[in-house]
Amino acid sequence: AQGGRILCLAQPQLPAWVPVRLGFWSTVRGIPEAFAEGGWQDRWREIYYSRHAPIYAPGHPVFRGLHGDLRWWQPSDGRVSDDSLARPAATGAVAPGAWRALAGGTRRESIGLAEVFVDRGLLLLCWLQVDGEAGENPEARRLLANSLTYLAQETPARADLRVVVLRADLARQIERLTGARLAVSKGVPTVGDARTLLLAGAGAKAADLLAWAARTGGTALVLSAEVSGSLPGLTIERRDGVTYGACRGEDHPLFWGLASCSFEDLERPAVTAAFTTWPETARVLLRGRRAPTPLATRGNLDIGFGGAIALDEAGAAAVRLPVGKGTVIATTIEPFDPESPHSAEILGHLLTNAGV
Repeated sequence: AQGGRILCLAQPQLPAWVPVRLGFWSTVRGIPEAFAEGGWQDRWREIYYSRHAPIYAPGHPVFRGLHGDLRWWQPSDGRVSDDSLARPAATGAVAPGAWRALAGGTRRESIGLAEVFVDRGLLLLCWLQVDGEAGENPEARRLLANSLTYLAQETPARADLRVVVLRADLARQIERLTGARLAVSKGVPTVGDARTLLLAGAGAKAADLLAWAARTGGTALVLSAEVSGSLPGLTIERRDGVTYGACRGEDHPLFWGLASCSFEDLERPAVTAAFTTWPETARVLLRGRRAPTPLATRGNLDIGFGGAIALDEAGAAAVRLPVGKGTVIATTIEPFDPESPHSAEILGHLLTNAGV
C-alpha cells in the first residue's frame, strides 16, 4: 500500500495475505473411493494442466518481446501451468478491488498472471511456471525478466484518466456493482482533454458524444447497444432467441483482461447485440459471438465451473472510432445487472484499466 512491489510465484493455494480474493483451483483432485481403496493417490498433476496461456494485455510491459499467446514450455508435456488462479465470476463470486487478468490458461476461467493495485503498491500474481524445468523455456525466461524489470519501475502500466459518468442513474448502477463513486455530469461536459474518459449509457445522444470527443480530444465509452447503433456508419443486429457474447479483438489498454469468459453469464448476458457494419477507419476491440439461446448451454468444465460452449463468431461487440481530436468507443455491452458477477467483473476491469 505504501508503494512496495511484490512478485508472487505459483503456490499450492492463494496466500491469505493477497488483498483480492481471486478464485483458485488445484490440479490435485480427488479420486473415486474404489480407486482409493486400491492404493491410488490423489495425484493428478500429470492430467490437469495448461499448455496454452492466452495473453489478455499484449501491450503490457511484462509481455515485451513476446509475440502471440504462450505455449508449450515444459519439454516433456508442454505445460505452462497446472495449479491456477481463476476468475471469481466463473464461480459466481465478486472480487472487489483494482485488479486485472493479464494472461489465462487452457481453461477459459483460468488466470495465469494477474496484476493487483493496492494504493501506491503493486502485486503481480504469476501462476505460470517461470521457474523450474518449464522456466528454461525462452518465453518463460523473458516473462520473468520482464516482470522483475516492470516491478522495478516507478510508474505502473496503467492509465491515469479522469472518469466522468454521464447521468446519475448510470453512476448509481456502476457504484452498485463495483463500489466506485465516480464524478457525474448531468449533460455532456463542456470541457475535457485527452485524459478524460466519459462513460455513457442508455439515453445519451450520439451527436453530443461525437462533438465532445472531437472538440476535447477525450474518449467517450458507450455502454449501450441502442446509442452505439445510432452512431454514423454503425449498424447492429439484435435478434430474439439469440444469446450474444464477445471475445478478444485488437489490443487496447482500456480492455486489458477482458476475454470470452468475461461475457459468459448466459442467464444475464452483458452483450445485448452485435455490430454488423462499421466504418473502415474503425478498429474492432472486441469481436462478437452469438448462438441460438437453446444452444448457448453451460457445460460442466471439470472443476465445477460452466461456460458457453456453442457461441459462434458474429461481427463485433466493441469498435474504436476516431473522431477529430478524440475517440468514441462504441459497444453493445450493457454490464449493469446487479445479480451478475460477470457484469461486476467487466466494469471492474474497465475502471482498473482507466486508473480508478
